[in-house]
Amino acid sequence: MKKLIDWSLLKSDRIIALGTYLNPLFQKLDYPSERVLILPNAVSCPDENLYTPGRTRVLFLGNISKDKGVLDLLDALVLIDDKLDPELIFELCGRDHIKVQVEIEKRNLSHRVKYCGIVEPNRKFFSKYLLNVLPSHHEAMPFSLLEASAYGIPSIASSVGSISEIIDNGDSGWLVNAQDTQMLANTLVNVLSNPEAISVAGSRIYNKVRECYSFQAYLQTLFALYRELIA
Repeated sequence: MKKLIDWSLLKSDRIIALGTYLNPLFQKLDYPSERVLILPNAVSCPDENLYTPGRTRVLFLGNISKDKGVLDLLDALVLIDDKLDPELIFELCGRDHIKVQVEIEKRNLSHRVKYCGIVEPNRKFFSKYLLNVLPSHHEAMPFSLLEASAYGIPSIASSVGSISEIIDNGDSGWLVNAQDTQMLANTLVNVLSNPEAISVAGSRIYNKVRECYSFQAYLQTLFALYRELIA
């Protein structure tokens, strides 16, 4: 299967990749870099930033699994629970693969963490959240991060895959090392104690997603590639 995939890539006139994290693969195959088009995932982006202050919920959106860093997040919260505002609630949204309610109760975090199951991520849904957290062990280009960003919700996320291409650390969000529970805990405390920084980062990430990851920008780039190939 690997040989078949490699052969297909080498026979392609052009390759569309989600991000530069795949560059080592193309270099290994000796595929010309000028024939690779970086075309990230695209999301629907409102015409204006809908983020509002005063929110008290923190979001995790994705598969509830070890690889997504959910257990790392729970372990980080154990370290800092007494340092967080009692009103802050972390909501885990997605398909559960690890019996997460058991993991929450095992760590005595039922007062702090709520499992919400599978959700419909729309405008009403995102209107509740102060911050998004995605401490994944590995990623390509996470759609959930882009969706939250389109609604002005900044993220704390692992610096894996293309996440560092989306988030400018300390400017439009915050990056942590994957599986580094202490770093995640420290970053959560620092960020959640500074609502003004969250608001500023939310504005910046909204502007970046609107400019670089909207459907309009995506389609213009894709159509230009098709016209080039047809010509």
